[in-house]
Amino acid sequence: QSRALDGLQELNIYYGRWSREPPHISFLLPTSALRFAPTLLVLKIGSCNFPSEISPSLSFPLLKQLILRCVSISEDVFDQVLSGCRALESLQLWDILTARRLHIRSLTLRSIGSRARSACTQELVIEDAPCLERFVSLYPPDISFETIRVIGAPKLKILGLFSPCVSTLQIATLVVKVAVATFLNLAFAVPTCISLFFMFIVFFRECPQSAWQTQYAL
Repeated sequence: QSRALDGLQELNIYYGRWSREPPHISFLLPTSALRFAPTLLVLKIGSCNFPSEISPSLSFPLLKQLILRCVSISEDVFDQVLSGCRALESLQLWDILTARRLHIRSLTLRSIGSRARSACTQELVIEDAPCLERFVSLYPPDISFETIRVIGAPKLKILGLFSPCVSTLQIATLVVKVAVATFLNLAFAVPTCISLFFMFIVFFRECPQSAWQTQYAL
């Protein structure tokens, strides 16, 4: 353990290349890396397994951005990690494995980006996110959760882009079994307890990656 790393603010842990999807996940997240949690501002973890249990005292008090890509993590461990991020503003979820659904509860989170392939977690529930303003799909935008529930996000301004693979969308008490025509009219039926003064949901089949990343970067 080098003291030269004390005060580390950004940490990337990825067993592979960010531009390629790994064929399988066989590496365990090194718990020794979590010793930097108190000072991190940015944390990127990819292509590895989270341990089945982590210390209840684990905390990321300064973390602003968290990116999880192609990781295996249980619902309980995900909840514990997220609850330890007391200053988190940006969350990216790429192809999360193991957990059947993910619950988002964060008092500080402002932006969520997500992508979910067919073998990955298929339900995302935004349960309590009072500061959330943006929830968008990551490239390519035609891969998404099958079920998306937005229960508590009163400041949400932007929701989308989502693809036809989204079969159920819930916004507060409104539950929509998705069809294209329904989606096109959805913005006019949103319950007032979700104050979307800017909302768009678009089906995408083709989008240049550079254009998508430029316009909708988190």
